[in-house]
Amino acid sequence: MRAKFIISSLTFILLLTLVIGYFFILPAFQPNESNGIQGMLSKPQAIKPFELTRHDNQPLNLDSFKGKWTMLFFGYTHCPDICPMALSILRGIKLSLDEQHPEQETQFVFVSVDGKRDTPEQLSQYITFFHPEFIGATGDEKQVNALTRQLNIVYMKMPEQEDGSYIINHSSTILLVNPGAQLAGRFSTPHDIADIIQRYIQMRQFAEEEERA
Repeated sequence: MRAKFIISSLTFILLLTLVIGYFFILPAFQPNESNGIQGMLSKPQAIKPFELTRHDNQPLNLDSFKGKWTMLFFGYTHCPDICPMALSILRGIKLSLDEQHPEQETQFVFVSVDGKRDTPEQLSQYITFFHPEFIGATGDEKQVNALTRQLNIVYMKMPEQEDGSYIINHSSTILLVNPGAQLAGRFSTPHDIADIIQRYIQMRQFAEEEERA
């Protein structure tokens, strides 16, 4: 009994340390904002090569980000609240962009950190529920980590229940990748559709002006 108590206490301390690190230490290492636009990185961060499998069994890799702007979110299909909410926000963003700013072509990608359960078939049913043009992708732990670690995305699988179910705590930030396959911005919670669209357009305009200069 005492041994179980010690293990539980150590597990709690570890989780507490990770939470503190994520919310208080990690932000200190994030790049500064650019041109006063909240969430835009002062210098786009290159993304290293990775390889995942899409919900349609096609590959998702670095080339998938090239030539287009991408909003990227990490989660999993069994997520009880954060993921459905974030994907609903992304759906609202896409519908608004399609209606009000059709020139702002954007792709939306959902990467599952739960490759064990989220097969391409499972991802397909889940992601297309929110929008038929959304892209879902995943891979094994090593493949997923090849992307999450360089983007400072944190996730942790919690202990399994007696029925084999489990939850995964994960970051809730929406990432913005530019057409050069570089991390260009971050949209932290709370997410607001109008606010994200406004900042996104500002980021695009700023980046395009910088490119023309």
